[in-house]
Amino acid sequence: MKAKSLLPRNFFRQPEVRKMVPDLKLLAVALRVGCESHVGCWVPGGLGEDTGLTPEALQGGLADLERRSHVLSDKETGEIFVASFFRENVFPTEARRRQAQSDFSQVRSQKLRGAVILAIKNSPECALRPDMFVEDSKPSINQCPISQEEGEEKVRGKGKTAEHSVRNLVDKCKQLGVEVNNQEDEENLAQLVVDLEGRLDLIRNAIGVVRARPSRRRLYVSSVGAEARSLLATERYQDRLTMASLAVTRVAKASGY
Repeated sequence: MKAKSLLPRNFFRQPEVRKMVPDLKLLAVALRVGCESHVGCWVPGGLGEDTGLTPEALQGGLADLERRSHVLSDKETGEIFVASFFRENVFPTEARRRQAQSDFSQVRSQKLRGAVILAIKNSPECALRPDMFVEDSKPSINQCPISQEEGEEKVRGKGKTAEHSVRNLVDKCKQLGVEVNNQEDEENLAQLVVDLEGRLDLIRNAIGVVRARPSRRRLYVSSVGAEARSLLATERYQDRLTMASLAVTRVAKASGY
C-alpha cells in the first residue's frame, strides 16, 4: 500500500478541474490523496467519511468524474482507476517499479488492467513500460505453448500437435471475448496466436487496452491483434536495448574504461 500521495501544485488550475463544482473538486482530491495503489487502481473505501458527502452525492460525483474521463471504474469489481496517475507519478528506481508491478497484479478488472497499460504506454515520463506488466511470466522459447517452427507448420497445414495447440489457444481467445464472426476471423486469430508464439498474456493485455479506450471499441480480431503486436514489438525493442547496453558495458570494462 502506498504510504503517501502527491497532488500537483497546478491541480486546481487545470482547465478540467476549474470546471468542476466544489464538491466534485473535493472528491477528485480525496481520490488522489487516498489512492492506496502504486498503479492508481484500487477499491476506494471511506470516501464518504473523507469528503463528508452523502451516499447519493458520492455516487453522483463518481459518475460525473467518470463522464469527464477523470476516472475509470468497474462496477463488477468496485475498482477505480485515476486516469492521470502516470502523468503525475514517476518510478525512477527498481524498488518503485517492483511496487507498481506488485499492485498491478492485484487489479482484478481486466478493463482497468488494460487502462493501466494504455496509460503507461501514453506516459513515457513515468519510467515504466507496458511490457513490465504481463499477466503471466514471460515464457522462454521452450516453454511457449507453440514454438515458432510449430506455428510455421500450422500455417502450411502440417504438424498435428501444433495445430491442436493453436486451436486450443484460439478457443481460449474466444473465451476472453475476442469476436470471431466468420472463417476469415478464425484464420486471422490463428495467425495472431502463431505470431505471438502462444503469448496469451499479450492477448489479455491487448483486450484490456481495447476495452479501456474512450471509443469502447469492440473486440475484433484486428483491434486486439494490432494492440498485441504493438505490445510485443515494444517488449522486443526493450530486450534489444537492454542487450545492447550490456554489450557496451562489457566492452567498456574489457577496455579498462
